[in-house]
Amino acid sequence: MRLRTLLAVLLVILLVTAAMIIYIMVLQPQPEDTTPPTITITSPEPDSTVSGVITINFSAADISPITAFEIRSNGTVHSTTTTYDWNTTRENNGTYTILCRAMDSNENWGEASIAFTVENYFPSPPPTPPTPPVEGNYTNAIKVMSYNIEESGANENWKNVVKEENPDILVLIETGTWDDDGNATLKRVLDEFNAYFLDEVPYRGYCTQGISYSTDGEAILSRYPILDFKQIPIVKLDNGSNYDVTHDFIDAVVDINGTQVHVIGAHLKSSAGAGNEYRRELETEGIINYMDSLGKVPIMYMGDLNSFSPDDTGDLAPEGDLGYGPVTMLLHHDDPTYGKYASTMHNFTDVFRTLNPTLPGYTYGHQDPVHESRIDFIFVNDYLTSRLINSTTGDTPSADTGSDHYPVDMFVAWNLSLTHDSVPPAKVTGLSATNVTASQVVLTWDSNSEDDLSHYRVYRNGTVITQVFATSYTDAGLSASTNYLYEVSAVDKNLNEGPHSDTLNVTTLAAGAADTVVINEFLPDPDVAYTEEWIELYNPSDVDVDLTGYFLDDILNGGTNPYEIPEGTVISARGFLVFYGDTTGIALNNAGDTVNLLAPDNTTVVDSHSYTSSSNDVSIGRETDGSSVWTTFNVPTPGAPNGVSTAGDAVVINEFLPAPQSAYSEEWIELFNPMNFQVDISGYILDDNVTGGSDPYTIPIGTSIPAHGFVVFNQSTTGLVLNNAGDAVNYLAANGSTVLDSYNYTTSSYDVSYGRKTDGNATWI
Repeated sequence: MRLRTLLAVLLVILLVTAAMIIYIMVLQPQPEDTTPPTITITSPEPDSTVSGVITINFSAADISPITAFEIRSNGTVHSTTTTYDWNTTRENNGTYTILCRAMDSNENWGEASIAFTVENYFPSPPPTPPTPPVEGNYTNAIKVMSYNIEESGANENWKNVVKEENPDILVLIETGTWDDDGNATLKRVLDEFNAYFLDEVPYRGYCTQGISYSTDGEAILSRYPILDFKQIPIVKLDNGSNYDVTHDFIDAVVDINGTQVHVIGAHLKSSAGAGNEYRRELETEGIINYMDSLGKVPIMYMGDLNSFSPDDTGDLAPEGDLGYGPVTMLLHHDDPTYGKYASTMHNFTDVFRTLNPTLPGYTYGHQDPVHESRIDFIFVNDYLTSRLINSTTGDTPSADTGSDHYPVDMFVAWNLSLTHDSVPPAKVTGLSATNVTASQVVLTWDSNSEDDLSHYRVYRNGTVITQVFATSYTDAGLSASTNYLYEVSAVDKNLNEGPHSDTLNVTTLAAGAADTVVINEFLPDPDVAYTEEWIELYNPSDVDVDLTGYFLDDILNGGTNPYEIPEGTVISARGFLVFYGDTTGIALNNAGDTVNLLAPDNTTVVDSHSYTSSSNDVSIGRETDGSSVWTTFNVPTPGAPNGVSTAGDAVVINEFLPAPQSAYSEEWIELFNPMNFQVDISGYILDDNVTGGSDPYTIPIGTSIPAHGFVVFNQSTTGLVLNNAGDAVNYLAANGSTVLDSYNYTTSSYDVSYGRKTDGNATWI
């Protein structure tokens, strides 16, 4: 018991001693932390050169809690956090030192500093513009114009405006689907203007591709060579993210007497409201970044910006609510809200306002004064500001009728010195005619070899009918059994015209009798695949037939009004002609009706077919073209042989681009139709690796390819990504498994395409 008691006493003593030691250790003052935090500056890089808005970042580490942060320069505290966005455009160029500091809980300050150079490109302000000379006295000037032609040029008077203005470079907004059928509308516009401006160098032109609605799209027409044309659907924002713009921008590199000028067309998001204002601001932020990425190059930036200018105040102030952000970003680097988005490479000038400080210059709403405002602009950068001469808006007789917008233009002084020789080009040789039909002649001739050759003029019966750059021209819309005299001359860059070629005498073929033409197929009940009714005619003869003055109708002496087929309408031998309801005004009843083709007396029935019912998107037609047996087609074939529902199987992959870099902004795949008739490829599929890779792309309903024609699918539409190091391109049937055409490659080069040696040829190069 004594031993047990002794042990218990010893244990108590040990416990008490340990407790006292712990108590003493806790109460004893610890050594004070005198080590300052360690500072690491992560951006910008020391001794680097910066511009624009830069982000300063640093981190701090310490054994004690950190309680304060500072970012300083020249004794001024810019931030009390570890990050700061510094707009260097508000500072003078030169060397700057940034001090980053942090304090721990023991009030120890740690700090680190770096030096870097600020270099922003801001040339001196533009000089006072010269007094505008008398209009027309511009011996050393070019005229540039921007024009919103309203819904694909719905009012044809927009062309009169262009003819009255006569610009040398023209950017058009709202061109819509000018790319339809191989840029058919663009080509018609070029032909019309080049035939009208006979004493000018012809226009070249490009338009946006893949546009699906009439208020989108841009085009450029230029009398100066267009070296490159880009469509810009996506821009990069300041934070590095990509932004898909509402309307694609365009960038055309135009060679103006040896100087490469970037002409950039824009159509920002329309309509009022905070959301739309924000989208316009993001689009402008992105296109400014794009223009900065081009470097110190001459730039003309123009279009419908759907925005107001901060310089339009007082009597110049617009009415409405579209916001001022985009124009402020372009013009005012020191603006407290928008200045940080301004260009770090260029100073831009608002051409009209600079040259006309007191004129309203309305470009929109002149047909409705409630909305009068200036929302169409031309801006130029520092390279061009001292060259400005004059600028106007809507000052021609047709301006009020051509569109709901006025065009805005500018005259720019330029060194137009060419070698003003008076020696004309040589006589054109080798003029010949091919593919002569009852309605057209295809002309070809030898190329002239002059270094200063500009273009050719084509004469019919002694009158110039067109100006072209190529050595061929198709003269269509001719009369049957008619003799025509053709000549061609060469024109140089000084507009010296050479002697005419020898006269070529061509007689068009005789037209067939119109009473041989038949109603071949029609669609009474459009739903999804088709948006309007149509009637197809077929010419079963071996010669062209002129249908001028014939009529289409439904019920005779009732129903809708008959439609008179326009003068010069020719249906080719063994060919088809489709008339759509929006053109004819003929409405076919779904529950039954009659389709009639009538002679020019509007009484004699040439051909007729009646039906008692119809189904959505199902056509009624002859079992085979021109036959007497009628049936229905679940897959209609307007403009193509009846019953050929698998004609799309004959289409081939013709060319593709896997590695775009500068000449192209995105990948693309081109298909070719080798058939002698239009082919519907709705529902067919494009893919890369059929067992993986990108998701397959199904070609939309209503997509067709003209006879011997092409269609191009861009990556932004298909989503297909072709690997630069090798991949496959596949054209599949609608079942998604049957490979109709395919090509494999193992390497690629930037801006170099793979394609068949000639269209549809088996050899690839």
